[in-house]
Amino acid sequence: MENKSMVKGWLAALFCVTVLWGINNNVLGYAAKVLEVNYLVYCCCAFLSASLVLLQVGGLKDDLARETFRSPHTFIFGLLMLGVSILTLALFSKMSSTEGALLQRITMIFALIIAWFFMQRKPDKLQLFGNLIVLGGIGFMLTNLEKENLGTVLVILFLLALSQTLRVFVSENHNTYNKAIRNEKKDPKLQIRVVGFVIFVVSIVFLVFSFLVAVLQTFYPVFEQNSYIPVIDDFFNYPTVFGGLIAGVLFVAPIRLSEFYSANIIKAENFLAVGAFSGVATLFWEWILQPVTGLDLKTLSQIDIIAGSVITIGCLIAAISQILKLKKYGPELWRDYVKEYDKDDMHVYHSKDIVAKTLHHYDNDVEIAAQALGVSICTINKMQENDNYGFKDSINSIIMANFKENVANIDYLTKIYNRSGFKAIGEEFISSTKLFTLMFIDLDKFKPVNDTYGHDAGDTVLKEIAARLVELENKDIKVARLAGDEFVLLFRNYEKQHILNHLSNFESIVNKKIRLNNGVYISVNASFGVAEYGVEVKSLEDLLESADKSMYQHKHTKLA
Repeated sequence: MENKSMVKGWLAALFCVTVLWGINNNVLGYAAKVLEVNYLVYCCCAFLSASLVLLQVGGLKDDLARETFRSPHTFIFGLLMLGVSILTLALFSKMSSTEGALLQRITMIFALIIAWFFMQRKPDKLQLFGNLIVLGGIGFMLTNLEKENLGTVLVILFLLALSQTLRVFVSENHNTYNKAIRNEKKDPKLQIRVVGFVIFVVSIVFLVFSFLVAVLQTFYPVFEQNSYIPVIDDFFNYPTVFGGLIAGVLFVAPIRLSEFYSANIIKAENFLAVGAFSGVATLFWEWILQPVTGLDLKTLSQIDIIAGSVITIGCLIAAISQILKLKKYGPELWRDYVKEYDKDDMHVYHSKDIVAKTLHHYDNDVEIAAQALGVSICTINKMQENDNYGFKDSINSIIMANFKENVANIDYLTKIYNRSGFKAIGEEFISSTKLFTLMFIDLDKFKPVNDTYGHDAGDTVLKEIAARLVELENKDIKVARLAGDEFVLLFRNYEKQHILNHLSNFESIVNKKIRLNNGVYISVNASFGVAEYGVEVKSLEDLLESADKSMYQHKHTKLA
């Protein structure tokens, strides 16, 4: 069933990029060159019809609607989306749809620069290499453009890339959009609904704004007549209005829906990899639709072919780097765990202290530290990179419980329970059963190992003994290291006599030779003491003391 779902996700991504994106790019070129639509009115109409489709699919539940309408990020986010659409139309009016689709990849470069220099997200070498290849391909393609259009195209590209990049980063701070992406309510249609609300609000607001501008421009002209500034006639221009409405239903809404569906299944970075083929798809549909659009299909020069191939390869390399990064560091889920505070806030101090101690405890292994605290890897990285991030109040108790269980109660060297962990487990066993037995283990020949081979050899011995004892663990048997060469085994629902009957097995586990790093094999042996709760003693401390005394009797018996 899961494999079928993955196949459907990949097929949806391929359909979105190779069909919907490719055809839509050609539709935009047709609207700009043949229909000569007003860009603002056309895009507002497309957004309006697309939003209605999204709301029809996503539903009209009033869960995040009010919050979406009240958020100032909604209008910024929507304005940037509208700006991207208008600038795309302007770009496609100056060149073929294929050239426009390829040159749009410049947004990757802008996103990388802004993320690197303003958000401290340093790219890895593979991602940087892929973007440099894309930049080289774009520069090569620009050399083949008509000189009279080059300046205009560069301005449009700059504004388009800036708008697209800012839209992505604004979305990161859009509260309701982020809630929809994280899908805390487990509603598969939540993200569709929220984006539908955003697009609906923006399209209505800017349609009203456009009409007011059109009235002013019609009766009191301020600007020269162009495709950006509307007049009243543009609202009664059927190609502009109906072209936009139809495009919204047939392309804008389906593109968003297929993006949501496929990215949710195969993940965004894999969708990005498929998106690298948008230029090739646009070229294919430009050739197929040429008889319908009536646009002259530009004969691709050798420069165009080379540049397009270079850009596509660069996009694929950048996408692959994202896939590898996700597999290594995990998804960007840090917003679920941390929030921004004042730099001197105690939340920040305590949170960073917990992260620092956890990393130290696990020798700066970020992956293990993240598992220990129950957070994502990117959360640990984010906490290290920023001076004003701390854990949210809503999860702070969970973090503290995980810290106590997996760090504070764990021995730094052997990674088994320490004395504090021993007490916690002991009290748990006492409260959950009437039959609780404790074994005290003291290594007999440990000090000569340190004296002869050094403390590193001693650490090797302790870790090996701990590893052997851990293999005995289950829900009723736990292992702890109290200090130095002293270990304890806690047995729930085991009688003392049963443990004594199998004492030789425990002796063989400890006495088995240990190979040191220098290749030398040694044996340490051990003395054992066993005590049972409720028969001899009535507290955990007394139980440990009784087992300790029993261990010394065993040691003296062997010496005698």
